[in-house]
Amino acid sequence: MRYLLQCLFHGPAVEYQKDLIAAVADRFDLRCTQRQGLAPHFTVKYWFETYRIEQVEVLLERFAAAHRPTAVTVGGIGSFPPDVVFLTVELSAEARATFNALVRELRTFEWMQWDQYDGDRLHFHATVAEQCGSQHDRIIQFLTERRQQFECSFDNITILHQTGMRDGIQDWSVHRTYLLQAAF
Repeated sequence: MRYLLQCLFHGPAVEYQKDLIAAVADRFDLRCTQRQGLAPHFTVKYWFETYRIEQVEVLLERFAAAHRPTAVTVGGIGSFPPDVVFLTVELSAEARATFNALVRELRTFEWMQWDQYDGDRLHFHATVAEQCGSQHDRIIQFLTERRQQFECSFDNITILHQTGMRDGIQDWSVHRTYLLQAAF
């Protein structure tokens, strides 16, 4: 099965990202991101395939119990030209340390796949539009006029599993969420 790890947003950032996704979908007729229906989030580990998800579950259970929520700022507009436009996600030094510790632990699984944009090279973001193409610059301008910033937390690690494919778009469902909960 195919899985990925995300940190789901809470609070006002959720509605903000959803509203921007809907506004871009309507104004620019770009519906890919909207049709995915993913909860607002930033990715912690890109997809990997395994029949050993129990090993990841045990690791995340232990990891969440040993780490506390840390600060993350969501806002700003960025892109991977010409196809993806996103909200920037800035991790505090503490959140970055938590992420780095998670990557070190996940790398102990010899079977886990890593690609060139994963792990230490992950660019944190919250996607607003994909397949932008020639509309990229107009979308950036449109979103810049609606820019807001929110304080959020790296307070969970959520496993999603791929449930299928519909019209060329992957369907994902929540498998399990681990709340970072260590008291310091």
